[in-house]
Amino acid sequence: MVIVTDVKQKNMRYLPHELTTKINSVKLYRQTKDIDFVQSRYQISNTKLP
Repeated sequence: MVIVTDVKQKNMRYLPHELTTKINSVKLYRQTKDIDFVQSRYQISNTKLP
């Protein structure tokens, strides 16, 4: 069972951001109002809501 969890962790596409990264990205967005710039700088993906 340990082998399966190790493989899943290596193939994980989602990289959780730290709290400081989230706070800094919101501050930067409030300053620039440019979501594309913030997404590229902090490597945040764009999510589509239904």
